[in-house]
Amino acid sequence: IVFNNYGTIIKCISSGQISSSTNQYYKAYAGGIAGYNGENGKIISCESKVNVHAETNNGYTSQSDVYAGGIVSWNKGLINDCGAKGTVTASSRDDLERAGGIAGYNGGQIMSSYYTGTSSVNIAGENNGVIA
Repeated sequence: IVFNNYGTIIKCISSGQISSSTNQYYKAYAGGIAGYNGENGKIISCESKVNVHAETNNGYTSQSDVYAGGIVSWNKGLINDCGAKGTVTASSRDDLERAGGIAGYNGGQIMSSYYTGTSSVNIAGENNGVIA
């Protein structure tokens, strides 16, 4: 729905496929609702039926380079009462990637949200925030 969210997204539904791929020194982020949810960003009562994939083949990756999430790839804000149902995958040449049913990376808050897709992933691929 958006690449960067710094505001509020309420009661939206997304479906389809999204992917992010790079062969350069860039990062790959893919999310079903937003690529990035900023510190003041809020995603509330949304549902993603998106198959999400992020990948890089550059060989210069670091642990922060490849993130895929059913709702967002990178969360610093609030995700509340959201659900994701698609597949979520991330891959890199160096096996340094994060995939999560709700967020690839969580440094914010994920509250009352669920993932029921077919991928074998946790709510967040990497969590440095709150999940409740």
